[in-house]
Amino acid sequence: MVNKLSNDDFYKTVFSEHDDSISLSLERDPLGLQPIWTSLGNKVFSGVTTSVATDIRNYTINLLHHAVVFSIKFDYPEVWSELRTESRKVGDNTITDSEVQNRLILALEMMLAYAAVKNDWSYSSGILGISSARKRWSSENHRDFTRINLKEVPRDPRKEDYDGFVTLLVRQSGLGINGRYKGPFKNMGLLDKNGDYPYNSGVWREVIALFNADPDYKKLLSRLTDFFVKDVREKSFELSLVETFEFIESYTEVFNQQYPITGQIELFWLEKLKISPGSLAKKIYDEIDSESDFESLAKVLFTNNCAIPEAKRICEVEPFLVLNEYLFAALIQKPKDITLHQNLENKIRFYAHSIKIEEEYTTRLRDLINVANSENISIGLINYHNKIATEREIHPWISDKEHVFKKTKYISDLDEMLKTMNENSTNIAWRRGYYLSSIKQIKLGFKGLSA
Repeated sequence: MVNKLSNDDFYKTVFSEHDDSISLSLERDPLGLQPIWTSLGNKVFSGVTTSVATDIRNYTINLLHHAVVFSIKFDYPEVWSELRTESRKVGDNTITDSEVQNRLILALEMMLAYAAVKNDWSYSSGILGISSARKRWSSENHRDFTRINLKEVPRDPRKEDYDGFVTLLVRQSGLGINGRYKGPFKNMGLLDKNGDYPYNSGVWREVIALFNADPDYKKLLSRLTDFFVKDVREKSFELSLVETFEFIESYTEVFNQQYPITGQIELFWLEKLKISPGSLAKKIYDEIDSESDFESLAKVLFTNNCAIPEAKRICEVEPFLVLNEYLFAALIQKPKDITLHQNLENKIRFYAHSIKIEEEYTTRLRDLINVANSENISIGLINYHNKIATEREIHPWISDKEHVFKKTKYISDLDEMLKTMNENSTNIAWRRGYYLSSIKQIKLGFKGLSA
């Protein structure tokens, strides 16, 4: 076994010649570093954003849709009860409030897409679902996308018909607006851990008041709510989108413009995103206008604020993660360059000693630090990688079977990256942006721009 070899034997006998023909693995994080850096980034931005929740219009659309559903549930309880009862009649005896909520949200996203496609919006870029809806509208224009059955809106509609209906949106439950933004909404306290509205929370009354303060938003909120309430009271449960153009008109007035976010809504989001005066998140938010790549920008901004504990942790850990990636890449791509391996091991040891272990650090970071303190870091790193591969149920990139190592092109510009380091390891290029791209896109969204 590899871990029984001496250091010299390990370097001289284990590796085979590098094969450049082997292509990049589909797994892009062989050391499982994502939980480490996302944990550190979440400490800065309070876990209220993700790498896919970056469009402030999508945030606001989801907020509006949930305000509609909240209003139906709590202001029209008889309508809500009727929706649950009628849904049971089609065979689902276990339907919950959450399921009714999800069906209504999905129906609203279909209505939004219908309005955008029907009125050929000029400012639909970035709104989830619109691009694919537009393509489907064009390719299948003989199909009827105008009917929605509230009793049978599926959890995850596909292209096939259901009960004689076809949907303008597909896979919207997981990939749509609510699917992508539900996590941040939970972290903001807008939804509880089950995706329901927080019990006895006044936040949704605050949201409704926020929308009612603007005439266009107020009209859209009212029209959408009335649209559903009227349908249920008439017991049709089948919405015909061609029978009323009021909601199409209101959706268009509100969201088909470059600046759809009012000043009050912007203040609401800044508070929910924890971008508050005096916080590290606010400092980053104010200084994020540079055109640098996000990795370089992260290095500058967090280094400039390293007196703040959240920034200091990132400044300690990121170079350590990069060096482990370099060593792993070198073991694969430069198996005979023992001097390089040992040089990287020394740097890893140096940075590991500078990291102050804290209780909230992830298990993987602790494991990597233990590897850095072991006798042979290269052996330990390979064993660590094999553990990650086993957890993911994938083949390891390096296997000790018969002392022959499988190799892949992990870091294509390894030579160039290594040149950025000087002798005392102070010039290590960062490889993660720690959600800076998400925050910048959100900031640009308030200005009606995109990254």
